[in-house]
Amino acid sequence: VVCHDVIQYLDDAVARTLARGIRRLCDGVAHVNAFTAEDDFIGDRADHVARPASWYRRLLGTGGWRPTGGQCWLSPALAARAAALELP
Repeated sequence: VVCHDVIQYLDDAVARTLARGIRRLCDGVAHVNAFTAEDDFIGDRADHVARPASWYRRLLGTGGWRPTGGQCWLSPALAARAAALELP
């Protein structure tokens, strides 16, 4: 699943719904790109919801999903088989 440059423009409730949908539909790798409150980015700031990175980590890490770097997350099934260097 690729969710690029979307989630940071959604309100909290819709972002949670999106994350639930990703967890339900994806049994592999999810790439969820988002700029956080800590990021100094150039681009569209209109309607950007400046949440801390910790908010996204909590949201996306629910249900056994594991970060693997590059704004990618491994499903629980895939994370269980991940090589040591694939996980932080």
